[in-house]
Amino acid sequence: MNHMTMIGNLAKEPELRYTNDSLPICSFSIGVSDGKKSDEPLWMDVTCFGELAENCAASLSKGSRVVVIGRFRRRKYEKKDGTTGYSTELVAEDVAANLRFATVTIDKGSRAPKGNAGSQNDPEEPF
Repeated sequence: MNHMTMIGNLAKEPELRYTNDSLPICSFSIGVSDGKKSDEPLWMDVTCFGELAENCAASLSKGSRVVVIGRFRRRKYEKKDGTTGYSTELVAEDVAANLRFATVTIDKGSRAPKGNAGSQNDPEEPF
């Protein structure tokens, strides 16, 4: 089963963008370490879709300590020199603040009614 939980700090501000079909996509990187000061962190790219993407962009900032639950995806792309490159990312299903190091206020926000055309409650990945 391809399911992973990672805990880390955002390396920079999350980036929110939209596909041509108006699907929100949020990308950010987290640094994950085992807690030893001498170890170099593992940097993991994280991608979120739909309402989760918009909530992450509105709620997270550089340095935020988060818990990310999702699955690994390996992507193939063409490099500038024409060769094939590969990248690995964590496609997030859930993202939460790590309350061991912070406090939060929960704001449920408003959601589109179920069955509403264009609802983004459980979007498919565009790739």
